[in-house]
Amino acid sequence: MRSQIRTAAVQMDAGYAPTGERLQRAEGLVARAAAQGAELVVLPELFNTGYGYTPENFRRAEPPTGVTAKWMQATAARHGIHLAGSFL
Repeated sequence: MRSQIRTAAVQMDAGYAPTGERLQRAEGLVARAAAQGAELVVLPELFNTGYGYTPENFRRAEPPTGVTAKWMQATAARHGIHLAGSFL
């Protein structure tokens, strides 16, 4: 059993943006971390929407089988990593 895992904590601009745009930004950061050897990449809280305490942002909440979760699964598989992050 391995006693170490290489991790990367990703920081993104916290500004509100459409989910598609946010996922595209995250994709580049995840790819970079994976290319540098990260086996576990951790995205920031609300990485898929950014912080916006507005009714519009809360309406963008997704189910566990939504666009963001599917993106996370596909991205992790594509890069051969574990990917963590939280979203509404």
